[in-house]
Amino acid sequence: MTKASSSRLRLIFALVALAATPAGATTYVLPTDQVLLEQATLVVEAEIVAQLPGITGTAPAVDSLAVVHRVIKGKARGTVIVRTAGGPTGDGLHLVLEGGVDLHAGDATLLFLSPNPDGTFSPLHSALGVFHRRTARDRVVAERKLGSSRLLTLELEPAIDPPRDYESFVRWLEDGAEGRVRPTDYRLPANRTPPPKYVLTTVDGRNVRWFEFDSGGNVRWRFRAAGSGNTLSAFRSGLGAWNGAGTPVDLVYGGTTGATGGFTTSDRVNAVLFGDPNNMVPGTFQCGQGGILAIGGFWHTSATGTFEGQRYVRILEGDVVVNDGTNCLIDNNARAAAEIFTHELGHTLGIGHSENRDATMFATLHNDGRGATLRTDDKNAVKRLYGHDDGGGSPNPPPPAAGPKAPSNLQAWAISATKLRLRWKDNSRDETAFEVWRRIVGRNWSLWRTEAANAQVVVATDAKPQTTYEFRVRARRGGEASVYSNTATLEMPAGLDAPRNLRARALSPTEVALRWRDASSSELKFQLWVRPAGEDWRLAETLAANTTRATYSRAQPGATYEFRVRAKRGSRFGDFSKVAEVTLPVG
Repeated sequence: MTKASSSRLRLIFALVALAATPAGATTYVLPTDQVLLEQATLVVEAEIVAQLPGITGTAPAVDSLAVVHRVIKGKARGTVIVRTAGGPTGDGLHLVLEGGVDLHAGDATLLFLSPNPDGTFSPLHSALGVFHRRTARDRVVAERKLGSSRLLTLELEPAIDPPRDYESFVRWLEDGAEGRVRPTDYRLPANRTPPPKYVLTTVDGRNVRWFEFDSGGNVRWRFRAAGSGNTLSAFRSGLGAWNGAGTPVDLVYGGTTGATGGFTTSDRVNAVLFGDPNNMVPGTFQCGQGGILAIGGFWHTSATGTFEGQRYVRILEGDVVVNDGTNCLIDNNARAAAEIFTHELGHTLGIGHSENRDATMFATLHNDGRGATLRTDDKNAVKRLYGHDDGGGSPNPPPPAAGPKAPSNLQAWAISATKLRLRWKDNSRDETAFEVWRRIVGRNWSLWRTEAANAQVVVATDAKPQTTYEFRVRARRGGEASVYSNTATLEMPAGLDAPRNLRARALSPTEVALRWRDASSSELKFQLWVRPAGEDWRLAETLAANTTRATYSRAQPGATYEFRVRAKRGSRFGDFSKVAEVTLPVG
């Protein structure tokens, strides 16, 4: 996403008179540090010294004056102005993006910036482009402040963003900006502080809810654009998931709409806006590189209502904004799209993030094939707001099942086009084996592997590229078997085959012409590596997809050089081509 970017973002406008106020949530697909460095026009160490309201037309913004202490990439002198979304409007409203950029005077920062037409800069991909320098346990670290944002990997798996050792990270960035390759040895163990169990959104100390359902009414949702058939089906499945939770909630699909208010103005239309028409989502999402997928939120005023003796802030309107560039992910992964929509709709109902890792309202996407499915914790949350639970936030436990306890939290990752990894939680103490079942989507299940007791990980190399698999696991104890775990769905990527027939030819005493055959169907880039014969390899150049030739012009007359090429997609790399060697003429 070069507007601002997301994992999960909460939007809250300060309450003023009867002006409508939105609250919301964002989903970031985490780009690699290398991608962030490549995309940023300017990377600097800077201290925030002052803040003033920004001027961006109708959208509120804040301008932060930053004193530059070190330039890592690009050009800057003295100070830069960093513009971030949010802040006061002209009529007394205030926009806060929780999970967005959080800058204050006195902050020591490491900024990845993108230029604006008026000479100011904005953080690349919103909060993903801002690292704060702080001291933790006698160590200086660089950390992002992401609030309640949802973090995903490029494969839509839950992502962890660990702190970085500050000086090691800066040295790595400096080397990368100069084209020097070094290992990412700056990452530190991640901090994990889970939120309390199911969380309900609060505004001014009160929970929020719709009141239409209590009298048999419904809430009608519309699409700003029809989207693909798969996307519409995924969204309607998300609506149905919340309708089937045993409460009066009734979310209805009402067709398309021309409304474009979203998070800019309250138009009293509950809408899904595709392509971020109001530029409210920072950055443009790019498959293979990451950014913000979607934001879901709601509008409210000071009006309240009472339900079962408790006062709630009344929700007036819900909106979901899908970022531009997301079609490459959502259109081709209907189940992940359905889970994303179900999650964001949960926020429009007044539900926050759960600490239960199996809950659909957990802070990270599962991408396990569940689609539009609510888990027990999700149902308890919606019943707490709109129906009846048992008063304790969890249902009465079911009677124990025969056989060992079932495994849970099954997850699947593609390591390469043919290699995959499964992981699950072993909940049984007396199993004798685990059965791993597999099928190609649409075909019959078959027993794929049998693993020993206490196993929790499988790594296999027999998958087929561009094939979508489903997996499930169960525990066995002699002749007894547990119920199956959740189903994990995995789409294997296309192969990143090594380039073929690499050839090198001297054009002059300092230039080498290189040609190769592109054997990969899914690369986003090629990397050209070089070394003087007998020395270490280094990255010479990164080239666009489908490139089949290049010129290396930094050779020394009379020297012998070796070259190799490999395909790259996101954080995955194909095998290197065979080495091509050439000796330059003396002159």
